[in-house]
Amino acid sequence: MISTISPIEVKRLIEEKGALLVDIRESDEYAREHIEGARLMPLSVFTHLPPATDRERPVVFHCQSGMRSQGNAATLEKYGSSTTYLMEGGLMAWEKAGLPVIRQAVPIPLSRQLQITAGVIITILSVLSFFMPILTWLTLFVGVNLVFAGYTGICFMAKLLQLMPWNR
Repeated sequence: MISTISPIEVKRLIEEKGALLVDIRESDEYAREHIEGARLMPLSVFTHLPPATDRERPVVFHCQSGMRSQGNAATLEKYGSSTTYLMEGGLMAWEKAGLPVIRQAVPIPLSRQLQITAGVIITILSVLSFFMPILTWLTLFVGVNLVFAGYTGICFMAKLLQLMPWNR
């Protein structure tokens, strides 16, 4: 069973025992902010990796809030060492403890841009359709586009968002 330790204990373990800090978030999350020296190993690739070979070095896994780490503790244990830990509260707790984080300005992932854009369009059109019922058809069009995108993997709104200057 994996033990959970605080960010302060993680920092001490890194400094005193050379523990390996493993960030299990996805690459876009890591690019936005991460702990210096943390190795990126997204949870989505764990099933493709061989189990750990360095069984002596302590390993500490972390995510954004600790929920992904806790929910996948059994999987993470296979890829840890003889002393494997989860960082309590994840990156958020690390920051709250006043420990340093590296931040970089990167665009919001396209999938989230799409969710924001679709949500804004549907909200505005829904409100305006009370005054101009014809706009109900545009709301329906956006909804159908999202269903089509989910079914086929082709999203016209995403294609438009990719052309925006911040996504180049």
